[in-house]
Amino acid sequence: MPTREPTSGSALKAIRAKCLDCAGGMPSEVRECAITRCALHPFRMGQRPKKASGELPAEAKAALLARLGAADTGGINKQEKRAPNEGLAP
Repeated sequence: MPTREPTSGSALKAIRAKCLDCAGGMPSEVRECAITRCALHPFRMGQRPKKASGELPAEAKAALLARLGAADTGGINKQEKRAPNEGLAP
């Protein structure tokens, strides 16, 4: 039996189906999804995110800025930082 090559449309449909599953089958919950750290979040509506003149979509930009803000402190307090190998068994 020949196998079909996946298309970008089928990938987007699969992402939409996963998001619907995650949201309990409720399209309104997919639309209002607040889990911006999910890699599928920008594609949850079954479409590629739109870019205006090479810029990130507003949702993706906000998520990226939030992650960069967390990266400033490495996600921990500066007093708690330790050497890369400190506390690891030899």
